[in-house]
Amino acid sequence: MSYVIFERKTARLVDPAVTFSAEGRLAFNAPICRLFHKLAVENALLLLDRERGTVAVRPINKKDVRSYRVSFAKVKTGCNISGKSFLDWAKIDYSKLKTYPAQWNENEGLLEITLPQEAFKDRQRKIAAVEQRKAAIG
Repeated sequence: MSYVIFERKTARLVDPAVTFSAEGRLAFNAPICRLFHKLAVENALLLLDRERGTVAVRPINKKDVRSYRVSFAKVKTGCNISGKSFLDWAKIDYSKLKTYPAQWNENEGLLEITLPQEAFKDRQRKIAAVEQRKAAIG
């Protein structure tokens, strides 16, 4: 009898990463959640730098009317923010599950997620319009 190794469909990420889900959640992987747990994070501010195409998450330890609650899994290996209103406001496409690398900015005390242009809904329309014009020209 010969065995065949099962290939996982998704790989575990050891580098910090954030997944935007179709429900509008920002799901953080284990390295980020361990950091948030170490910092005793309960809430976070969501920020957008549209020019750079960067979303930032600034953890805070107190309530702020502008903040989002960070929900942790019981074993602290996963955590998330329900950020649908932010993603809508920022015009970020979250219709499909998509994971982006993240980087902790020690100087600013925030997590930065650089998104490709295609991640923004308004930029998707512009790209599609340019492609249509190119196709029409020949």
